[in-house]
Amino acid sequence: MLAFAALEAHMNAIAADFAEHNSTVLGVLDRSILFEQQYHLDEGAFALSPDRKMYSLEDRVLFIHRRFSGKPIRGDSKWWHDLKQGIDARNKLTHPRGFVHVSSSMVKQTLEAVVAAIDALYKAVYKRRFPAAALGLDTRID
Repeated sequence: MLAFAALEAHMNAIAADFAEHNSTVLGVLDRSILFEQQYHLDEGAFALSPDRKMYSLEDRVLFIHRRFSGKPIRGDSKWWHDLKQGIDARNKLTHPRGFVHVSSSMVKQTLEAVVAAIDALYKAVYKRRFPAAALGLDTRID
């Protein structure tokens, strides 16, 4: 859960970095996804409203990556596959409908995927690596 909170915090920080840019850099639809705000027509032009518009974590990662790198995330990437599995496990834990088995290897795999996702977003947006990505993870999860 904490790893996903960190991922969302990084995506919100990316959005905050672009909050000051004028609409010629980011259109209303871009800003809607980055800031999770609803959009509407105002005198024939798209505008943001104060209403929240929630987008899935996967959609926001895909959008930010493609918007700033110009390339989609490769669907066969190990980190992307592991991230989606981790999101599924997180959703099952958050909204339980039965027993959910969580192993230490699944936790490690998800943590690595979250770090890889943040790294991919940093490369797409800032054109440099996420500093913590080079540190790796301690494989001893007890």
